[in-house]
Amino acid sequence: MSVPLKIFLTSLLTAVTALATVVCLLFWIAAQTDKIAAAEVQKRVAHAVDGVVLANATISADYANWESAYDWYLAADDDALYDNLGGGAADSPSFDMIYLLNADKQVTHAYGPDVYQSDLEFVEPSIVATITPLITDQPLSPYFQVSGLISVDDEVAAVSVGRIQPDDVAALSPTEMPLFIGLRWLDPGFLAHDLLIDGMSIAPLDLATDPSSALRLVDINGQAFGQLVWQPPRPGPTLMKQVAPIVAMVALLLLVGSLIAGRVSAQQARDYLTERLSARTDPMTGVLNRNGLADVAALPEVQSALTDGRAALLNLDMNGLKEVNDNYGHAVGDAAIVVTAKRLISSVRAQDHVARMGGDEFVCLVIGDDPAVAAHAVAKRFAQRSERPIRNGDVSIVTGASIGIALAEPGAAWDKLMDNADEAMYQAKRSRSTAPVMFGSTVEIAS
Repeated sequence: MSVPLKIFLTSLLTAVTALATVVCLLFWIAAQTDKIAAAEVQKRVAHAVDGVVLANATISADYANWESAYDWYLAADDDALYDNLGGGAADSPSFDMIYLLNADKQVTHAYGPDVYQSDLEFVEPSIVATITPLITDQPLSPYFQVSGLISVDDEVAAVSVGRIQPDDVAALSPTEMPLFIGLRWLDPGFLAHDLLIDGMSIAPLDLATDPSSALRLVDINGQAFGQLVWQPPRPGPTLMKQVAPIVAMVALLLLVGSLIAGRVSAQQARDYLTERLSARTDPMTGVLNRNGLADVAALPEVQSALTDGRAALLNLDMNGLKEVNDNYGHAVGDAAIVVTAKRLISSVRAQDHVARMGGDEFVCLVIGDDPAVAAHAVAKRFAQRSERPIRNGDVSIVTGASIGIALAEPGAAWDKLMDNADEAMYQAKRSRSTAPVMFGSTVEIAS
């Protein structure tokens, strides 16, 4: 078989393989789209139900903890109770039912939609029997409510119970307090309309129900009693129809693209190396950043030096950078950081590494048979270079650095060396030492 034919068949096989991959990927994306859409809808339904419960609890707490409500109830002022409390169910969307109970947990007032006076026919005994015991032993506390969902005759409601109490409850007993119960029916049709969902309803618990299109309902006692179910969204098939023409075009493009795959791969490799270099270096100074230093520390030769105790780490923190920024602006401060990096680079040897850890903090990794001597030599060269002023326009400043040095202990971990150098640097900064501080040494703190 001729080389041109081999190249053609190889290219054709590459194109067919790529096309099959694209088609499979298309089906996978459609399935994932359905899955993500179903999860998002389920999350929105859960948030909506929680929102109904929370809104009911919040408004109930506002009603029950109204200072005047306590006075009106003790005075048996039915008109004031209706005008200020019962109206929340009669002519307001805040509640569907409101119950007021005396200290003996007996319902004394009941309000419902479009009824402009108390009517005890609105009382659902099961609601009262279920929810009132939950607050009996609770301490007196402003705005304290017990709230959640409750099932009533195949319907679901958000219900909240709290004490009708004044702000000052120091002299009162929980058993003396009347109660406020607020209820909002959970309307699946309203939720479905609000959330743009089709076919939502309340159904019994059923293990056969698709869990991605159902939400378990848990009552105020923590017991599951039913579920909201709805038609799951299916955007995947629609997506496939929309992109089918694109797939056909992709097939044609793949035939051409397979012939230039080598060139594209080379370009991608160059882009990858550029991005990797950018991720390892500090854009301001050009030295290594934290990630780049971690990569260096992971190199076999560096790990060997750490294990053998042939490495030292200098941690340098520039002195007075904040004052430079405050007095001359961040442009001068940035220039000082760049000059500091250059001075560090010129102070180390070829086998050493300089990194900017962020802000005004730098690290120098020194490797050699006598790392202590080499580290002090680096610090000395840097100190000599730091005596020269840094100029930026008309501004001339002199900056030094607090320097901490830590020596690698045989077998010690890289993180430990970093921590030791950091601690030595802070010791130098606290003591205002102009000389480098070796980790473990004692320096008198300047007054």
